[in-house]
Amino acid sequence: MSQRLYAAAPEPKQLFLIPEADHVSIYQPGDRSYFKAIQRFVETLSP
Repeated sequence: MSQRLYAAAPEPKQLFLIPEADHVSIYQPGDRSYFKAIQRFVETLSP
């Protein structure tokens, strides 16, 4: 489902997948964190 949502979304966009992750594991610390991926993506939008 992630890939289908990504394909349907307009730019700018970025797909970040964590193998074997589920909805509970979004709270993992470090570079594998969804929150870290969101932070990096938002930083690309800032001038």
